[in-house]
Order: sequence, then C-alpha cells, then structure tokens
Amino acid sequence: MSGPAELRRPSRLASEGLSSRLASDLRQRIESGRLQPGDRLPTELALAAEYGVSRTVVREAVSRLRSTGLLLARQG
Repeated sequence: MSGPAELRRPSRLASEGLSSRLASDLRQRIESGRLQPGDRLPTELALAAEYGVSRTVVREAVSRLRSTGLLLARQG
C-alpha cells in the first residue's frame, strides 16, 4: 500500500542500467525546462538519495550528459 509521501517521491530506479536511466531522467528535467541553462544540478549526494543509487551511479550519469554536451562542468 502506497502512502501519500511515497507518491511524491521519485520511484527508485531498477537495478539494470542505473546510470543510463538516471541520465535519461536528468535529460528530461533539462528538456522540460525544470532545469534552465546556468542552473546547478543538485549535489551528487542529493541525487543519490533522491534516486536511491550510489554516488558512483550519479557520477556516471552526469559524465554521460557531459559527453553529449548537455552539461558543462565548471569549477565552483
């Protein structure tokens, strides 16, 4: 049985292709306008907690998006 809090949380990603699925979700956030040019991504730790994955999975997903030119890395 799902409670209201569970409905608001993003679903945990299936164990297959975690970094691909996370990269796809982040791409969707960008393409839908929820993330605008110049916005900062949430921290690795925050994304890992949000999606129930390791920071390594988050790094791989971000790396995929950087390689396509969708994300730029900047020193902050």
